[in-house]
Amino acid sequence: MGRESVSSMIEDLGPAFALISRDRAVEIRIDIGVTDDFVRAERIQFQQALINLVRNAAEASTGQATPIVVVRGAAFGEGGYRMTVEDNGPGIAGEDIEDIFRPMTTTKSSGMGLGLSVTRTIVESHGGTLSVGRSPLGGAAFSFDLPREGYGA
Repeated sequence: MGRESVSSMIEDLGPAFALISRDRAVEIRIDIGVTDDFVRAERIQFQQALINLVRNAAEASTGQATPIVVVRGAAFGEGGYRMTVEDNGPGIAGEDIEDIFRPMTTTKSSGMGLGLSVTRTIVESHGGTLSVGRSPLGGAAFSFDLPREGYGA
């Protein structure tokens, strides 16, 4: 793992986000704090985790009148950087919360149920924890923290 800029890693994902946005007719907003955005991460794995979360959020919000996905990132505390992907879809049903990170588990009509499992493994390999909650947009919010580079984490 090396020193990586979150804003740079996300900028590289612009074309992938544009494809997801076009294919799902969803607006993808990026709200990244570029101050103190250097983290200890494996670039390709970080990007894969983020693509998985954005793709899931786009699929979840597709049925809304104005489907929206927001990717947020900001430094917090003494040495952390929190990433959150939110949507305005229906959210995650309470009975599904415990199972959604299990491999081969899906609530969708298509897909193999591997995306969140892979994403969780990537996040954990970076020393983080993937969590899910309710977004202020009305749907789901998936978050994970990474250690900022240079803070002794």
